Amino acid sequence: MITDSKKQISLHDFNALVTEKRWVAQDSSATDLTLLPESKVIASFEDGSPAVFEHRCGKGRAITLAFDIGLIANNLTIPSLYAWWSDTLTGLGCRKDIDTGNPYIEAGAWHDDSGNRLVILINHDESSEQSATLPDGKTITLGPWRAQTFVMKRE
Repeated sequence: MITDSKKQISLHDFNALVTEKRWVAQDSSATDLTLLPESKVIASFEDGSPAVFEHRCGKGRAITLAFDIGLIANNLTIPSLYAWWSDTLTGLGCRKDIDTGNPYIEAGAWHDDSGNRLVILINHDESSEQSATLPDGKTITLGPWRAQTFVMKRE
């Protein structure tokens, strides 16, 4: 098993939400995994157990997450989880259509045939306004639990 010890995932903040009864009381990660010897660990939990690993299959590869990303994805406003998820996807060659630079602000974008984008920004912070910087350098501030829709014209 190949290990990249530089990437570590902490579910401490996520588990704190469960303890505080601010999130569902459900296990967020697998309790026991056995990896094939040729598997490559991409990230581990604080205790050293594999959190994300890769297995090559012919010309492709399978990435396995040892945690429930659906459960955790709803809490990507925890900056450390957001940063890890963003870095992992970027490292795998994925790119964001619009990166707000703020884990609290979600951006959705749809393209028309001319290349114009309909953009929807949503602030997931229930108590504070949040700001996001758009690709054109413009900064938009949204109030708590607010959304804004606009069109970015193709340049």
